[in-house]
Amino acid sequence: MLARAASIVSLAAIVVSSAVGVVLFVREGADVPNDDDVIAAARAVAAFKVTDDDVVLVAPPWSMQPQRAASAIGAPALAARMVPADGPWDVLHHRRHRRVVLWREADAEPWLTRSHPVTEALAQAYGNVHVAIVDDAIAPFDALRAFDAATVRLGDDIVCAAGRPRDARCQRGQARAAREWGLVTENAQEAIVLAAPADGVVSVTYNDVAFGDTLIVAAGHTRRALERHLRQRQKDAGKDGSVVVEVRAGDVVLHSRALQPAFRVEPHRADNVARFVRDRNNDADGARGFIAAVVDTGALAGTRGPLTVAARARSDGMEVGVDAFVPAASRGGR
Repeated sequence: MLARAASIVSLAAIVVSSAVGVVLFVREGADVPNDDDVIAAARAVAAFKVTDDDVVLVAPPWSMQPQRAASAIGAPALAARMVPADGPWDVLHHRRHRRVVLWREADAEPWLTRSHPVTEALAQAYGNVHVAIVDDAIAPFDALRAFDAATVRLGDDIVCAAGRPRDARCQRGQARAAREWGLVTENAQEAIVLAAPADGVVSVTYNDVAFGDTLIVAAGHTRRALERHLRQRQKDAGKDGSVVVEVRAGDVVLHSRALQPAFRVEPHRADNVARFVRDRNNDADGARGFIAAVVDTGALAGTRGPLTVAARARSDGMEVGVDAFVPAASRGGR
């Protein structure tokens, strides 16, 4: 009797477990767009004739559906303009591009709580994929696009002069400056990655920047740097992984921020804190990591001149990702 009762309990547990699995599978399946919808949405985006002056934001940022679809319809240039709607995407992709396209899937909402004109625009539905597009304005200065024309220095020594190939790295020993996709957010961002040796400085100077009323500067440690810092700290509790990022117009300091080793996980992904962060942010607003600052440059508006982004490290191996641009003149107060 006991054996029979145990068998019945086990069978019931299996049935319940299977039922729960089916419910979860069906629920998850409802959020996953089918192939036909994805291809239709990709064709709709391709019809916008996206160029290097545009950007396609993907939400949720980890979705690879639009990239696969762009490849399937023979539009690799379209895939190249797709970026994750991750980190401070609302600030970094406003008044910077000719147009902003939003590719939104059913489970994208947690990433779209930020305010941006494209989240308020009328979207076309393709099953569980929604596509919206808004006009934007091209930034007069973009650090990523102008990187090949910048001068990179280690201390006072020129490491790489302007005119090198678009994606060439500038490196000497542990000092490095490169434009690359890096894990400064959970799903990577294109950034200028700067790595300075202990007590050293790496700087990137843009020689002819058109200044406006504001300058957007985003910066934060890469996940690789944080992991290296945590390993170093296990051996030496006094190890300092901080990096100071400074932005100057000529000799005038426009912005300075001391970055403590941190890697921000979006609040709704709190279950990933232990896996991605381990060293939980301890400041009041939890805003450390790759965040954007709006710098007032009204005193320079309408002028042109040099702009330098510099990183000074206290420990070896501490690399940070930096992005910067001068927003285009505001239209309609947005």
